[in-house]
Amino acid sequence: MRKTYFTEMNKLAQGLVDRDITFTLKPLLDGFQIVVERKGSKAWDAICHKGSYGGERGFLEIMGEIVFPAEDGDTVVGYLTAEDVLKRVDDLAKTRSLITNGIELLSEATGIDFHDLAENFGKFSKEVDRLIAEEGLAENEALDKVYKTWNFNF
Repeated sequence: MRKTYFTEMNKLAQGLVDRDITFTLKPLLDGFQIVVERKGSKAWDAICHKGSYGGERGFLEIMGEIVFPAEDGDTVVGYLTAEDVLKRVDDLAKTRSLITNGIELLSEATGIDFHDLAENFGKFSKEVDRLIAEEGLAENEALDKVYKTWNFNF
């Protein structure tokens, strides 16, 4: 049965190697788990075993930063191929690159230190996420509320 679980895991592992992403592959129950860490803690993982969503058919289940919570709040996505997971990895990398580039441009245009901007952007994003999760606001409502009330300390 482990062979069924290993096919997509092997493809995912190769895709991560190709992208120069460090990971750990380890046995989990009767299958496998890949863990990707960022700054010393788990950023996301992929599992495939008898009890995972899609595991019986060899599909992957993921959780962590490459999962964008569904409307029902679920932070786990299953029945994925390695290609599906790698697309999420690539999309997150593109998003991070766009954010970094935007902060760099803003820093150059305003003369405000890049690190100060990045720190405040992180706080801004966390507050938007909090309003969505805790107050049930739609994303555009949360963005608008934080934008109108945010006090940037430069």
